[in-house]
Amino acid sequence: MLGQKKAKRIVDQVMAHSQAGQTEVVLLSTDNSLTRFANSRIHQNVSEHNVQVRVRAVSGKRVGVASTNDLTDRSLREASRQALQIALLQPENPDFQSLPAPRQLANISAFAEATAACTPQEHAEAVNVVCRLAKDSGLIASGAFATECMEIVVANSLGLFAYSPGTVSELTTVVMSDDSSGGVDSRVSFTASTRRLYAGRPHAVNVGSSGSLPSPHSRARVTR
Repeated sequence: MLGQKKAKRIVDQVMAHSQAGQTEVVLLSTDNSLTRFANSRIHQNVSEHNVQVRVRAVSGKRVGVASTNDLTDRSLREASRQALQIALLQPENPDFQSLPAPRQLANISAFAEATAACTPQEHAEAVNVVCRLAKDSGLIASGAFATECMEIVVANSLGLFAYSPGTVSELTTVVMSDDSSGGVDSRVSFTASTRRLYAGRPHAVNVGSSGSLPSPHSRARVTR
């Protein structure tokens, strides 16, 4: 995670470089981790971090947008310059009035520290729960466990600034029996908690144990 202070420094840096009449900066930071398993064994664990900065420059009623995921000062300056150059090449938009002014924004609670700090070991422990339940039922489990931590910043030269972090975790399971019958289950939560993701036996294990395929309408469950 960047954190609000670092994210604001990046946004302010872009604003300082902009020569446009009005400037908007949208920053999106993501940290993704994914553990895949097949035949009841983990075979892949990957993670990725990315930050994208999008600059919207306004010149009168002309608007241009440029983006970069290079956070060096040179790249941020260039993105600001390109956004303005693109704006100057655009026809006027008669419907454009202005970027939004500062306003009171509601706080959104969509962040779980446990998900943001989820380690590869915790991914493996979550997968182990599924594989153990499948094995106890004479089934083979495959699937993926993913966690994501994201930060969104929206700011402009009129003084608007909004920062919102969020997390999501998803555990998808496919189980198969010896006769090729099986089941599918996918669960999503803000919290990377195996207890919350799979409170009791996974639906996929229940379906796989029954020897029938699940209905397409019963494949997903969202928990809070």
